[in-house]
Amino acid sequence: MRQQLQTITPTGAARGALVVGVFLAVAAMVVATWPTLLPFAVGGLIAWAVLPIVDALDRVMPRSLAAILSVVGVIALVVAVVVAVLPPFALALIEFARQIPDQAQINSEVSTLLAGLPDETRQVVEPILTAAAAVAGDTLNGSSGGLSDIVQTVVAAIPQIAGAILGLVVLPTWIVTLMTSNRRARLAVDTRLANWL
Repeated sequence: MRQQLQTITPTGAARGALVVGVFLAVAAMVVATWPTLLPFAVGGLIAWAVLPIVDALDRVMPRSLAAILSVVGVIALVVAVVVAVLPPFALALIEFARQIPDQAQINSEVSTLLAGLPDETRQVVEPILTAAAAVAGDTLNGSSGGLSDIVQTVVAAIPQIAGAILGLVVLPTWIVTLMTSNRRARLAVDTRLANWL
């Protein structure tokens, strides 16, 4: 080990420090911007999963057409899953919202529970249950619902909606480009990297 450390030149040490610095900078950027990079990571996984299909279709049609057909197939599959899952989920949420008790029902249940307790226990438990019932009623029955709450929610959702729409445009294009130029990119990387890499 000592002999190997003695063979390290200042240039090699600087190059190693540069590689570590670049790696740390990229890792910090990924951690700081992961919500933005998440669609591209998902797109990369989809491209990796669909690449064998594109390679198989490449034998009978142009590669760009094979990539486009594969991406359209994935989008159709996702839409089909959403159409199959979303309506029952929405109905379940509506049913859940209907069954949420109001403050009077919660107070009635607390009174019934307290009536069945002995006097000593009731004196200890009653303030706790009353406070918990008030908090539960406020939480379950929502906030004030005023105009300011609605406006704040809509304004906060605008960047997320814009990002989702941009992702719907950019992500399929990126996947098609990735799948279409797979061979050329591999060749370009192979020619630029050292053989041992």
